[in-house]
Amino acid sequence: MRALITCAVLCVCACAKKEAKTVTGSATPTDAAAFQLPPGHPALDMVGQVATPTGTTQPITDVPPDGAGHRPIRMSVDQVRAALLGATGQVWKGRLVVADPNSTTGQTLVNDADMLESFASSLGRPDFNTSVNEAHEPGVTFSKLVSDAARFTCRAAVTADSQQSDVTQRVILHSVGPADTTATHATAVRANIVYLGLRFWGRTLDPASPEVDQLVRVFDRVSTAAATQDDAGTPRPAGTPLDGWRLVCIAMATDTRFLSY
Repeated sequence: MRALITCAVLCVCACAKKEAKTVTGSATPTDAAAFQLPPGHPALDMVGQVATPTGTTQPITDVPPDGAGHRPIRMSVDQVRAALLGATGQVWKGRLVVADPNSTTGQTLVNDADMLESFASSLGRPDFNTSVNEAHEPGVTFSKLVSDAARFTCRAAVTADSQQSDVTQRVILHSVGPADTTATHATAVRANIVYLGLRFWGRTLDPASPEVDQLVRVFDRVSTAAATQDDAGTPRPAGTPLDGWRLVCIAMATDTRFLSY
């Protein structure tokens, strides 16, 4: 028995010694482009030195060949709701008939229902009846409902900002006024888009980058759109800077950089 115990202790010690590999330094910094990092992301030092059983060191070479982290994963419904609330300060509300066991009909019309919560099962939340795992695969239903949520929350956020006199309390119109355009405040418009890039995507955008240029074009086109009529003859008012910021907000909130991690 004593011999068996001694053997087991020696095996445990040997295994612990084998697993006790610590990085003691760094070698050549990894080229960020080789790992498909997003533009502006700092280089990752993925190559280091690991101790060997003999006391020497050798380079770590088992770095992932196709990326520095895991593949992008679609947010869950709870993450989308929290992310939109954090980015816009708003929650998607709407009129919805919901189940109500206390009603004679078994249903009740709720005027301010939390829509993402109501559609949670359609967005992949497990009901523990037919499913027990959270779904993270992108799909048409997810895109549709998230687009609806983005349109509602962005409109509500821009409207609230336009009525907020305290600039420090604004969420979307952080560096611009409600009537500012690129024709009158070009630098401020770009600065506001840079701010939104950090707020929605967690990235510091270069004011002169193509990404900012694209969002400036979206803002310009929508905010300066002429008044028109649709096919049914219904008049459509001319675009305003608030319309431009609403569309910029929607574009950023429905981007994969916002909806995945």
